[in-house]
Amino acid sequence: MKKINFMLGEIIWQHKRAPLLTMTVYFSTVICFISIFLSLSVLQQNEAKYKSIAQAKKTYSNILIQNDIEGENAVLSLATLIEDYNAKIDGCDVSIELSEQEVTIEGIDHPMPLTVCPLSADGEISSYKYKVLEGRDFTSEEIKQGANLIIADKSVIIDGEKLKLGDNLKIADTEFEVIGIANAYAVPFKSLISALSESNLKYRISINKAVFDSELSAQERSQIASFIDTDFISDFELGEEQNSDIRSTQIIVAVFISALGCVITVSLMTQIISEQLRRIMLAKICGCKASYIVCLLMTELFFFILISFAASVAFFTALKPLLYKLYITNPVTLSKQLSVLFALLFLSAAFTLPMTLRAARALPSRIFVRR
Repeated sequence: MKKINFMLGEIIWQHKRAPLLTMTVYFSTVICFISIFLSLSVLQQNEAKYKSIAQAKKTYSNILIQNDIEGENAVLSLATLIEDYNAKIDGCDVSIELSEQEVTIEGIDHPMPLTVCPLSADGEISSYKYKVLEGRDFTSEEIKQGANLIIADKSVIIDGEKLKLGDNLKIADTEFEVIGIANAYAVPFKSLISALSESNLKYRISINKAVFDSELSAQERSQIASFIDTDFISDFELGEEQNSDIRSTQIIVAVFISALGCVITVSLMTQIISEQLRRIMLAKICGCKASYIVCLLMTELFFFILISFAASVAFFTALKPLLYKLYITNPVTLSKQLSVLFALLFLSAAFTLPMTLRAARALPSRIFVRR
């Protein structure tokens, strides 16, 4: 107990004797910890974008399929993606240029394609979530069977008039009855296939994401690429190079900050030890063992780091509202923070121990006593 009290007394004495130096140690170590925590948070945020590499390799974004009269029909191509390649479509719309009707949007006079959202009963296609304002929505049976029914957009004008409940809209040679008014056009995918598979209408299908059950082979990718009008590249391939560069840079920065923090801490501890040489020599003359002096100096080092760690954790927690505004939302768990603490303790001890051993083994030759 006496030894513990002596060590605490020496640490407190050092704080009183050189307050500026000790505060510099605390400040630099706290900044080091917070910088590492920020680096870890940003690394986690980057990993979250590609946390499932297998999923990214099965996902293809921004696919465009245009109807080619001389080639395969676009809706049949979409059906091929779903049925033959087991693709799940996340976000899809079909833009149709009606040949016999003029389509405009309220407030915009020039003609434009009629954009409809295809619906599937089994979840193969996840389209825009429209809101029915008047009338009713489809039943699951109507979607499954491909009934010739349609939900009309309240802001779209066809041939100078807005569609009402009970009106019919002709797409190719198929009449669709309006059963609801919403903020978007929607139609069962099966009925859309029936209407467009044999038509000469110009239209295109835009797919936000297509997710396949498994990673596609080179042959499968080549077959799909033959009937789509955009580069068929997985999300993993699109982001791999950029993701790798970002991660490498962030890891280098985190390692550099850690190394810099260790160098600063060791440099400041060197200064602290040099300030204490006189007291160390006096303690050795009084019979203090070298091992006890090493223990005292290492305890002082750990004390600085532990107090700095506690302050940095509290400060980093207080910074969370600001980090959320900067879109750095990934938390750094306590286990990761403790891992950083143990790593810094180990590195600082490894660099400081040789210096403390030299100080503890030094032989006192003269002691200057101020009168």
